[in-house]
Amino acid sequence: LRDVNMALSGLGRSPSPRDGKVQAVVEVLAERLGASVSGMNALGVTSALAALDLTKAEGPQVQHAVDLLCQRLVADPGQLSSPSVLSGAIRSLAFLPAGAWPEGQGPRDVLVPLLPQVARVVRPDRGMQHWVLAAQALAKHGLAAGLLEGLAQVEGG
Repeated sequence: LRDVNMALSGLGRSPSPRDGKVQAVVEVLAERLGASVSGMNALGVTSALAALDLTKAEGPQVQHAVDLLCQRLVADPGQLSSPSVLSGAIRSLAFLPAGAWPEGQGPRDVLVPLLPQVARVVRPDRGMQHWVLAAQALAKHGLAAGLLEGLAQVEGG
């Protein structure tokens, strides 16, 4: 799985990540991700989403992988107990291209159920930069207020 994520990240940083040949390789790697979702922890899911986000890939295998990864997150948002992992998941989900989402789905479908988790993991004494970046990503979808409400619930914040 780590090798797949590294390969996707490398392809996303290539000079022409939208090239047809690169996209074909991304589709194959996305298929491997989809097959590995059941064994992933929250960090693995977030890393996979970040790698797919870097490629800006679209297509059926990418959509399938994104669907499975998102199902894993939404099924148990409590697994996102680290501020860096939760904020990373939020940022990656917010920036996935529209064509990476399964038909009829979008970032709001996954981000809205994850927002209540923010109040559970925020530590007012550290890591606030994660939330600034997450709020900027959520603003793209009109959801920054939900994150800010979660932050406001934190004692000492």
